[in-house]
Amino acid sequence: MDSQKITTFDGLETLYQVGGNLFFASQPKLTALSHLPELGIQHVVNIRLNSEGPFEEQAQACEKLNINYHHYPVYESGKWNIVHLHNLNEFIANHKNNKILIHCKSANRVGAWYSLYLIQKQGKTLDQALNVAKQCGLTKKELEQSVREFSELYY
Repeated sequence: MDSQKITTFDGLETLYQVGGNLFFASQPKLTALSHLPELGIQHVVNIRLNSEGPFEEQAQACEKLNINYHHYPVYESGKWNIVHLHNLNEFIANHKNNKILIHCKSANRVGAWYSLYLIQKQGKTLDQALNVAKQCGLTKKELEQSVREFSELYY
């Protein structure tokens, strides 16, 4: 799975393109959202917690740009939310032909989520998945450990 860091534009510090249709990012400022159609982005998925919001302005800005906005807070209080994790995995699996931007605050949770996705949906080993995740956002050791623990329990 190839990933490449994209030179970011004003209002978006971290942006990776992964495999062609997925983009992983830090929290985009509202000004950055206007650049997403240039990349062909059709969906924005926010995986941050409700308590990190509010996110209404982001959802409204996406709507004005004809970009679908989704919210799946997959990682809460140091634990993976199985329902949101499943829903996000299914959403991604069912939208392989759409360009999707997935973001959290720094792209760490996105990278961690992606490692779990690679294990479950693409049959990657834990080490293979973590290596890819580290190339596209995952830098925090505690999130890496949570991926290891979760994968041991569920995969």
